Order: sequence, then structure tokens, then C-alpha cells
Amino acid sequence: MAADAKINASLADWLDRQPITVRETLAALGQLLSGGAVVPDPDVPEPGTRDAWIAAQLGGVDLARVCRMKRGLGPVDGVRAGLALGELVHAAQPAQIGPRRYGRRRYAELNDALTWLRIEGPNRRVYTYPHEVALATDALAEGAVVVAWEAGDRSIHVEVIACDEGTAAGALDELIRRGREGHDPYRGGVWRADGGGSYATLEARPAPALTRADVAVDPAVWAELDLAAASITTEAVRMRELALGGRRGVLLTGPPGTGKSAAVEVIAGELAGTATVVYLDGRSAAYNLQSVTAELVQIGGPILLIIEDIDLAVGGSRGGSIDAALGQFLAAMDEHRDEPILLLATANTTKTLDPAAVRAARFDATVEVGYPDLAARAAILDALCARISGDVDTAAVAEAAPPETTGADLREAVRRCVLVDGSVNTAGLRAALTGRQAEATGVGVYL
Repeated sequence: MAADAKINASLADWLDRQPITVRETLAALGQLLSGGAVVPDPDVPEPGTRDAWIAAQLGGVDLARVCRMKRGLGPVDGVRAGLALGELVHAAQPAQIGPRRYGRRRYAELNDALTWLRIEGPNRRVYTYPHEVALATDALAEGAVVVAWEAGDRSIHVEVIACDEGTAAGALDELIRRGREGHDPYRGGVWRADGGGSYATLEARPAPALTRADVAVDPAVWAELDLAAASITTEAVRMRELALGGRRGVLLTGPPGTGKSAAVEVIAGELAGTATVVYLDGRSAAYNLQSVTAELVQIGGPILLIIEDIDLAVGGSRGGSIDAALGQFLAAMDEHRDEPILLLATANTTKTLDPAAVRAARFDATVEVGYPDLAARAAILDALCARISGDVDTAAVAEAAPPETTGADLREAVRRCVLVDGSVNTAGLRAALTGRQAEATGVGVYL
């Protein structure tokens, strides 16, 4: 008997530590196996608790007669509406906060602590908004409404419950309006777009630190990029007034390592703050460009959208999934032509790109970024060696380098010299660039 009592006590203690859903499932299973009736767990709220609370907030109305307006929100409008809702939650009295876990079979107790989600905006400012909440308020419409909110990893849903359709619709529109006009964690920041299907998330990333002094490309490249940047900043109003469209696309092509991505990084750093900068890799662009562009239009203002390795989106032969991806990509390129959006994309060559994707009016300019010439190679070496000890004749090293030497090759030669000798010197750099690494480093040095 004592042993049985000890086992029962241990089991009861274990059950007390389990989530409500586990306890409820085990209780139901036990009752079914024993042939008895299912006894509700006293810690689980009755199914009607939430409905009773909603009815009470709306003046004791029959819930069969209320209006429920539901809407799924994208990440931009969703977060902004969440921030506006958060202000109402902070100002609310405890009785205005109702049972949560909106949309699920069971609901939390009225006094459960709210959980909050966070987003980091420009200048590392942190914004928070509710994860799940049911809020009764009269601040969004002339009559009382209940806002049931749920923000998940891949979706944000809001439901407004009111006594009539007009009040519910008006309150929902007011919440979204407050979010758009009073809360904007995205504008002017630098972001990376990620996700799939119709829902793309934006994650903050550091602003680029590269400057023009760090990147040696032909002056014609900078001139074309400056012209493109002006189309969404200083010349945006004139282009709109003349009905010439706001959107512009520039494609940078050239061998790997010649500075295409670095030049784009410089422009991104210069425009960040004035424009919202968003990075999107080529593979994601094939299927997500429409959803990402739609979210960027919600942000408003100048937008710089950077697609890295666009050949992953629209390269290869047509057929099957390539056709599907290309179709979505082209449709996205043809939308929102009047919005101030600058698209900068990079590719190693245009030969693998579908001609429909890179024609004029989709990409307005194609800029070739070639191998650096003798003067550019010397300038790159000067910049790379400026903060490193050693004696280097950069002109001699640049002259000794093969014609197809890229900026990436020069950087690797400098890195190799530093790893081997702790400094840089003319002989070591020349050896690294002309393929005599083994002679320069000696036997037994492994990198």
C-alpha cells in the first residue's frame, strides 16, 4: 500500500509539471480506456470563457449577430499595425485584455502575461509588438470592438469583432492607418529579404562600410550608377511629373572578382538612410520578387533593391521550373513602374540570362565591369597595402600581374604575403600574382 501511494504521488507530481494540453490528453485517454466520462481539467478554462468575455465587452450582445472582419497582413503592414496595437495594449486597463491564443482550441487565462516580438530597425532601434492578444477598445471606432491578434513566424492575422459591419471595417482600417502613419521601422534601413511564396520577411543587416576609395572601377561605372541613383532621389519628382516612370534597373556584368558587388555596396552605403536598401539573392528572386516588391511599395519612398547573382533567377535553358520562375520574375519586373525603385543586379555574363529578362524597360542599362587596367591595379594595391607594414613598389607589382588579374586576386596576394611574412613586399606580391607561390612561401608552409 505504501509503495502504491508513493507511485501515485510521483505520478501526480509529474502530471502537475506537464502542459495543460498533455494533461488533458492523458485524462481523456484514461477515461476512454476505463469506460468512464471525461472529467475536465480544472486548470483549463471552459470553452465558452473567451466568447463570454467578448460578448461582455460588446455590451452583452448575442455573438451570433456580431460581425467579424478578418485579414492576413504582410510583414510590413503587419509589423506596423502591431506597433500601433501595442500602444493601445500599453494604455489598456487589465479588464480590456481578454483570453488569448486566438484561433486555437483552448485559450490562456485572462491574467496570463503577454509575450512580445521584437524587430531591430535603423540605428539599432528596437521595436516591440504583441505576439498574441485579445483587446477590447473604443479607440479605433465610435463603438466598442474586440481586436484578436496573432503574429506568427510566417504570417500575421488580425480579426476585429464588432456589433455591426461598419464599425468592424472602420476599426480595422483605422488600426492599419495608424500603423502606416505613426510607425515605420523599415524606411531608410538596410535589410535582407527572405522567405517564400506570398510572405517575405525582412531582416536587418549592417549598413555597408565600403567607400569609393576602396573600390577601383572605371569612372563610367560610377557615372551610370550615379545616374540611376538620381532617378529615385534628386530627379524622382521630375521623372514623375513628366510621366517617365520612377522605376529603373541597372545590370552590372563582368568576370568574378572585378568589383561588381563592391560597387553596388558603395551605392547602397551612400543611399542608406535616404533610401530603404533591400538585398535579395538570385535564387529567392526567382520566386519571391513579386511579394518582396509589393512589401517595398508599402514602405514607400526611394527603394534600392539589390539582386545578387541574378543568373540564378533567370539563367539557364527554358522549360519546366525555369519557365515558371522566369514568368514570375518578369511579372514582378513589369509591376509598379511608377514607384521610385532602383534595381541593381549583378551577373558574371549576360550570355546565360534569358533575353526577355534583361531587355530595355526591365534593365535600362547594362554596365560591363572589366578587369582593372595597369593604373587601377596599382591603385587597388595602394589601398590594400596602406595599413600594412612593408616596402612595396605597387607600380612594379601591377605591371607584373597578368592582364586578367582581378581586384579579388590582388587582395588574395596581399593576404598571402601577410600570412607568410607578417608584412608585404614587392617580391612576395609578384610571386603570388605570377603563380610562384611555392617558391615564395617555401616548403612546409600550409595555409
